[in-house]
Amino acid sequence: MRKQQKEKRERILKEAGRLFLKNGYSDTKIIDIAKAAGVAKGTVYEYFPSKDDIVLEWIDTIMNLGMERTIDEVESKSTSVEKLKTYINMHMKHFHIIMLIVKVIMESRCYKEAANKDELIRGMVNKIDVMLKMFINIIEQGVENGEFRGDINIKFATAVIIGIMLSAEVCSHDFFRDMPSPPPISILDFEKKWDADMIMEFILNGMAAKSV
Repeated sequence: MRKQQKEKRERILKEAGRLFLKNGYSDTKIIDIAKAAGVAKGTVYEYFPSKDDIVLEWIDTIMNLGMERTIDEVESKSTSVEKLKTYINMHMKHFHIIMLIVKVIMESRCYKEAANKDELIRGMVNKIDVMLKMFINIIEQGVENGEFRGDINIKFATAVIIGIMLSAEVCSHDFFRDMPSPPPISILDFEKKWDADMIMEFILNGMAAKSV
């Protein structure tokens, strides 16, 4: 594919993704994507046979980009504690976008049609598996270099930390902010948003009172 064609394809994909996140799958039409990308409607079909094909490639592209950025940021840190904090921070930073992407997936025909659904789920599971292995590797290295306790069950620790991270994300105001009817969560109506620093402090120090 020539450079000009590649750039046009990437522009169509980028604008489609922006519209999917803004308007949802159902309310985003091919003509809207074409106008946003500055091309004719027929040009979009030259690169993508259907809107579902755009969704599949956009999801794959954005997940790959998120993985690459997270891996680069994590690997730039020297200690396991810094790597773990960076991983959590990157995930929380993009959680709202992740949930919007999930909504687009659930609305799209490619999720409802069995063949495409299996293809989509397999791709997502493979990417999640890569990220989980990196998470486990961070804890394993921390145990080996003495930053974390040597007697912890690494898989259990991974499950607990991810559970804490996801709970903090789901209960944050940002998650409910754009809902038409936000559910009442007054018991968790905290003044400061939970962040990676707060989660890391709890993970490393726990709930036990410090002995005098």
